[in-house]
Amino acid sequence: MVVLPGLISVLKMDSKVARGTSLFILVVVSTITCIFYVKNIPDYTTLWFVTAGGILGGVIGSKFTKVIPKRS
Repeated sequence: MVVLPGLISVLKMDSKVARGTSLFILVVVSTITCIFYVKNIPDYTTLWFVTAGGILGGVIGSKFTKVIPKRS
């Protein structure tokens, strides 16, 4: 929740670049979490729902990033 505003205000990134960077961070964190989840909890049904939601959210988010106009 604080990554995107932090990238824009603290690092002075363009909003589109910041959104893309935020999505990349989300994918990396989700992947690492998924790996630890598989090793520790054998509830694969929940695992697949969470994984599918993360992937779907990343894809939809990247599509919206392409259509959101750039603010100056």
